[in-house]
Amino acid sequence: MERVTSLNQLVVRLNECQGKEFQDIINFIDLTPSELSKYQFWDSAHYTRNCVERNEQYELILLCWEPGQHTPIHCHGGEECWVQLLQGEMAESRFVFDDAGKLVNQGVERLAKNNLNHINDAQGFHSLSNIGQGRAMSLHLYAKPIVKCRVFNTEEKKFEETPLSDYSLKGVRMSVAV
Repeated sequence: MERVTSLNQLVVRLNECQGKEFQDIINFIDLTPSELSKYQFWDSAHYTRNCVERNEQYELILLCWEPGQHTPIHCHGGEECWVQLLQGEMAESRFVFDDAGKLVNQGVERLAKNNLNHINDAQGFHSLSNIGQGRAMSLHLYAKPIVKCRVFNTEEKKFEETPLSDYSLKGVRMSVAV
């Protein structure tokens, strides 16, 4: 399969595939941050979740991170998730429940630029962090859109179902998150 070097090419291919074919396509993505400039929105208070494309089969999300920003520990609503680091320095922490039902950290892995990371709920939970001194961007593909997921409440020490919202939708900043 040839490299996917434009966003238009990626969307066409994603719209033609189903199920396990997403893995085949995402392995050949070679996009530059400038290819996604229309979808880059930043916020000093928290990372932004910018929907590039969404239909019944998948959603493609660009996350934009200022230094030090991170996600809470979360699941993926039963869907497959592929993450590709486009810019910056990021780390992924993975978590599972031990035999006593306690959430334990399985370790931290630095994400390599343009390498692909995959997770689903059977593998556990994760948290992503911008560990660099500059901005970071990661492209996320979900096999079926995720409307809500379980997020770990650190104060209560339990997971809570949380609706997801977009900071921008198809390159347009949302006045109120949806």
